[in-house]
Amino acid sequence: PQNTHSSHQQTTITVKQIQTLIDNNDFTQLRQGLINFAQQQWPSDSIYALSDIAKYLNDNEKVTLKTLDASLYSQQAAPSSQALYEVLTAIRSKDTATKTTQGVFKDLYPS
Repeated sequence: PQNTHSSHQQTTITVKQIQTLIDNNDFTQLRQGLINFAQQQWPSDSIYALSDIAKYLNDNEKVTLKTLDASLYSQQAAPSSQALYEVLTAIRSKDTATKTTQGVFKDLYPS
C-alpha cells in the first residue's frame, strides 16, 4: 500500500486518480484534483483555483472548467466526462515554458 500522506505541501495526484474521479462523477474531489495536478505540472505558477488553470486552456476547455465550477455551487449540470478528459489531456500536454514565453519572445525573434 502506498503512503497517501506526504510531508510535502500537496499530495501527489496521478492521471489515473483524476480519471477515476471523472468516471465516478466525484466533482468536488475532481476540482481539487485538477488544481493539484496543475500545480504539479506548473510548479512555478500560482494555481489555486480552476480559473487559474483556465487561462492556459482553449475556449472549449475554459467553458468545461467554468461549468464544473458552477455545477458545484448550483443546480447546473456538470460537464460531460469526455469534456473533462479533454481538459485533463490539455493540462498534461502543456508545459510552463511554452505557456509563459510564447507571448514574451514572439516579437523578440521575428521570423
